Amino acid sequence: MRKAGAAGETRNPVIRTIRFSLTEYVYEFYGERFSFNTATLFALAFAVGIVGGIYGVGGGAIIAPFLVSFFHLPIYTIAGATLFGTFLTSIAGALFYAMIAPFTPTRDS
Repeated sequence: MRKAGAAGETRNPVIRTIRFSLTEYVYEFYGERFSFNTATLFALAFAVGIVGGIYGVGGGAIIAPFLVSFFHLPIYTIAGATLFGTFLTSIAGALFYAMIAPFTPTRDS
């Protein structure tokens, strides 16, 4: 995806980190700056992890609406991250169940 710049130039979309600390993360995308509180996002991700684990749903499906609604982040900057997070948790869940499968009791018929 390319966006036209001045005089017909094209630019690749790049997310550039401006500031990262324990209290705030600021990034820039196509010249617009966005920021959020990292401690609040960590707490939200922790709660989403617990709820997602209980119900067996991907965390990205739960956290994305919160990032858009409460953190006021645009969907085009978080969509890839939430999809990647869902992918990683799916892989981790499949590996975990593969590791514990030999230890589960079997039912003899």
